[in-house]
Amino acid sequence: MDHGIQVRSRGWKRGMVSARHGINKRLQGEGMDQWINLYRASHSLEAHALKGALEVEGVLVRLNGEALSGALGELPVDLLQVTLMVREQDRSKAGRVIERYQQRQGNGWLCGQCGEENGANFEVCWRCHHDPHDS
Repeated sequence: MDHGIQVRSRGWKRGMVSARHGINKRLQGEGMDQWINLYRASHSLEAHALKGALEVEGVLVRLNGEALSGALGELPVDLLQVTLMVREQDRSKAGRVIERYQQRQGNGWLCGQCGEENGANFEVCWRCHHDPHDS
């Protein structure tokens, strides 16, 4: 038995509110945009920086998983990553923005003490605080 009801609301052409689960579900149909996963950001700050860069280029962005950041320490780190989603039609433009971002990030490095991967912007290992310049 379906407890859902059809609704029309701002920003949605068609939608379904599930009375049983209390969540919005978007229905596929004509005129609906197809959204794709573009990039998995390591954290919310990176996701918002990329979202801003994409929006400057006219690309609409959705962030998925952002609300899980409150569970830091309770959930595995890979579940706390934020996924940036864009419309299928913006894939190539968005891909160029991500490519430029990654080029600016430079090469990371592996910690000789614990083996952790660190971004180029880290002078010491974020995990064990080892300084790679110490002998």
